[in-house]
Amino acid sequence: MDTKELKASLQQKMLETVEQQLKSALERMDEALEAVQSETKSTAGDKHETGRAMAQLEQEKAGKIIQTIKQSKNRVQGLPLDNMETVGLGAVVETQKGAFYISLAMGKLEVAGKTYFAVSPTAPIVQAMLGLKAGDSFVFNGITQNIEKIF
Repeated sequence: MDTKELKASLQQKMLETVEQQLKSALERMDEALEAVQSETKSTAGDKHETGRAMAQLEQEKAGKIIQTIKQSKNRVQGLPLDNMETVGLGAVVETQKGAFYISLAMGKLEVAGKTYFAVSPTAPIVQAMLGLKAGDSFVFNGITQNIEKIF
């Protein structure tokens, strides 16, 4: 698998995760909407108003989560697939301690039998290696690591 295919596979894994998050958030939104509608049918006075307000708050919260997930999806889709020479957004960085995909914080991704850690550009480990090239070293948590490959 060439580097462009690898990056495309990493992106696809991330998009699958984002889609699953979106599906869950939409289900949560539907549940909140149903709760609002069922509370509307109730005639229990103050209890009715409290239940309705709680359901509306859940609906608003789900709406904000959906918006955040959609933004994440757009960011993933916008990640570059081209090879990179320095550590930055969209780079895959291999060190003797692990392989990192500088993208969004999504944890472990398994592609072609190898584990990659999807990390945000703001993550402390990424901050320690931003702008470096293959062959450069950096120190993170008191441990020196060498950048073996960047693509």
